[in-house]
Amino acid sequence: MPDETTTPAAPETAAPEVAPAAVAAQPAQTETDWKAEARKWEERAKANKAAADELAAFKASAETEKQTLEQKLAEIGKAAADRAAEAARYKVAATKGVPAELLPENGDEESLAAFADRVLAFRGEQRHVVPGVGNTPPKPPTAQEQARAAEAAGDFKSSLAAKTGLLAELAQGQAQ
Repeated sequence: MPDETTTPAAPETAAPEVAPAAVAAQPAQTETDWKAEARKWEERAKANKAAADELAAFKASAETEKQTLEQKLAEIGKAAADRAAEAARYKVAATKGVPAELLPENGDEESLAAFADRVLAFRGEQRHVVPGVGNTPPKPPTAQEQARAAEAAGDFKSSLAAKTGLLAELAQGQAQ
């Protein structure tokens, strides 16, 4: 072996030498940074939570306002129905000649008119009476008239009581 020196054999394929920093950077580009992604999604979730809370508050206030408006509408409807019933009562009272206080507080015009007709039928023939004219009750009998009527009837006890009352009135009149 003449002059044979051992030299290292060159590798058949030479791999380019890469710096260690480049090797560390290369996997980072292909691999996801999970901590950064988690922070990003956490920020989005917080933003969405705030928006969801705001939307829920808006919906609650809208529902409250809706209920308030529905309640006011119901009150206005009831008041309108009451006014219409009252107007119908007074209209029927005026046309039929029945006091409005005698008519029921609710009902339509036809039912109120029928009720007024029944009241008039119960009352009988409608008469226009002016108080104090032609329909006044007779004056009560005086004590002297009561005594005479009792004597004529043979009721001496009532006659005596009426005469005693007459004497008391006369005595009282003379004392004054």
